[in-house]
Amino acid sequence: MNRAIVLMMLVLSLLLATGCTTPPTRDPFDVTLEAHRDAIVNDTLSLVAVPSSADVPGGPARALDAYLALAERLGLKTVSLDRRIGYVELGNGDEYIAVLGHLDTVPAGDGWTRSPWGEVIDGRLYGRGVLDDKGPMVAALHALAALHDSGVPLEKKVRIIAGTDEETDDATIRFYREVEPDPVAGFSPDGDFPVVYAEKGLLWANWSRTVEPAKGPVALLSLEGGSARTWCLTGLRRCSRQRRRERSPPSSETPAVRPGWTGGGSGSGRTVPPVTGANPNSG
Repeated sequence: MNRAIVLMMLVLSLLLATGCTTPPTRDPFDVTLEAHRDAIVNDTLSLVAVPSSADVPGGPARALDAYLALAERLGLKTVSLDRRIGYVELGNGDEYIAVLGHLDTVPAGDGWTRSPWGEVIDGRLYGRGVLDDKGPMVAALHALAALHDSGVPLEKKVRIIAGTDEETDDATIRFYREVEPDPVAGFSPDGDFPVVYAEKGLLWANWSRTVEPAKGPVALLSLEGGSARTWCLTGLRRCSRQRRRERSPPSSETPAVRPGWTGGGSGSGRTVPPVTGANPNSG
């Protein structure tokens, strides 16, 4: 009796001893998801190629359009809410589980040694938004498609919510909550796998300066540090109006203006073009 026959008999004996007469099979969902591997990479690259920072006119909306088009190609239901925010869902019923992410990014910035618009080198994906948050959103999309294709029964709907201004002020999620019901539970695939429970640090900074309207309009000439400059300028005007409403009685000196700027993402120091019209008395 040769060694091959002996080995086969040993394997058969073990199977009989454990009550297993057929080899184990892989979960249908795992098999289906594995088939999506190449598409996840390709779809991430196609989405990263769409510039979608706040300083690109129409960029976030185009990224949302592209994302929803990917979902429709995968046979999933999509809804766009005024091209400001959208969602992809699977299942039936009123209650749903939310997968909340975003398709906007901070500006690409300078100093890249790889293309910020997406490329694969030595098995690694490079590009602005690969990690935060286009890559995870594409992965979530294909996971939902794998659930659909493998026929996994769902007790509640699953809805992927795709925002477009997480890096600035998250106004779109507030808009979403005005027109759609809240989920019963959810999570955000925004960062490293499998979970992020804290950030390395957050910077909340206030800048103030007393100005005299009689000397003319206020001009913000430059700002160093951070890249979410839209917050700075918007906050300056918004807080100027708030200060004007709070001022009582009127005085000859305008109270300090506090824009309440936060970085909203990574980026090297950047000079902001001159902006006028932020005079607290200019409306």
